[in-house]
Amino acid sequence: MENNGKRKKTTVIVGVILVLSVISMVCYFVFRKKQVTQVTQVTIPDVRGMSYEDAVSTIEAELRKIGVRDADFYKGWVDASNYAFVVASQDPKAGTTIKRGEEVSVYLYVGEGWDKMVRSISYELDKDMIPFFAKMPTNAYPGDYVHITTKVLMDADIHVYANGEEIEKTKSDSDGWEYSFGMPSADVVITAAWYTKQEMNGEGDN
Repeated sequence: MENNGKRKKTTVIVGVILVLSVISMVCYFVFRKKQVTQVTQVTIPDVRGMSYEDAVSTIEAELRKIGVRDADFYKGWVDASNYAFVVASQDPKAGTTIKRGEEVSVYLYVGEGWDKMVRSISYELDKDMIPFFAKMPTNAYPGDYVHITTKVLMDADIHVYANGEEIEKTKSDSDGWEYSFGMPSADVVITAAWYTKQEMNGEGDN
């Protein structure tokens, strides 16, 4: 009777072990399948507002989950002052699904933020031109309108150039002339020249 009791106890223990083993195996395959399912695709995170470097790292971390380690990243610049020097837009957009095995190219566009950068205005004027300039601003924010005023030069027209491009010319019978131009996202060099009415009319000295 005692041996029968021991055998029954052993059988119960073995049975419990077998049941636990089966449960463990089932759980392993269920959770493994779930884990595999989870990493077959990821979504592109929203990286707007991040620096370019942080944005790349954030997206790469997601792509590594599905084995993508050679994604191509491209940096571009856009006029977005509210995203100055951080990512303003992205392609693929946030939430885009990337599946395992896909080739990925990511374009990140960084806001230029030129409105926060003062650019210089310098003047390369001949000595005989300097007295005719009444207002000479020396800097401006890109996008601003710059105003330069010249005094009247009788019987001649003054031509003013910003980075080699003519802004406009005075009229010799006016009291003065205000030149206006939009400040670009670069420094500006102002030059000027004056021409007599004869020269303006194509007449030579002869």
